[in-house]
Amino acid sequence: EIMVAMTVTAVALVLLVPVLTTVTTVTAATNSTANGTAQGRLVLQQLSSDIGSTTSANVCFPAAVLTAPPASTCSSVATSGYPLTVLSQVYGTCTWFQWNVNSSGQLTQQSALKGATTWSATVPLAVSLVNTVTPSLFTYDTTNTLMSIQLLVRGSTGTAVSASASATKQGVQTIDLQTSVSLYTTALSPAAGSC
Repeated sequence: EIMVAMTVTAVALVLLVPVLTTVTTVTAATNSTANGTAQGRLVLQQLSSDIGSTTSANVCFPAAVLTAPPASTCSSVATSGYPLTVLSQVYGTCTWFQWNVNSSGQLTQQSALKGATTWSATVPLAVSLVNTVTPSLFTYDTTNTLMSIQLLVRGSTGTAVSASASATKQGVQTIDLQTSVSLYTTALSPAAGSC
């Protein structure tokens, strides 16, 4: 009887290990997805606030990351992608913001008050960004003064997958978060504190 009980217990343990492994993997993937989604939503909220407090005349996509804040205006060479530089009045003062995706897949931000000659320290807003050239992180519709933001992030424990690939693999997921921000036209820009 003891031998039968030991055999049944051994078989049960052998069958239980793969189930526990699968549960652990799925739980980790779910937590990773939840963390990536939460991080992405916070970043979208911040970007929407900063970009939505600018005017259509104060948006530009420079050819490269600007090493110093613009003196008064910056020139745009595109209408999508990154880096993106805007002059915003989100905090009641005219502040330059610059966003870029670095080689490590981090969305970074720099800021400087209008008239300053140096940027603040670079701050990573989001890690594990999957955005490359397509789809664009920022797309500006100049006709409707509408900025579209599309963040493709992966969970904190996942590895990047192609944006066109299936979104799910076990333990790896790309999270697509999108929003659009309407900018002030220059004519409708608030008079008080206007940049």
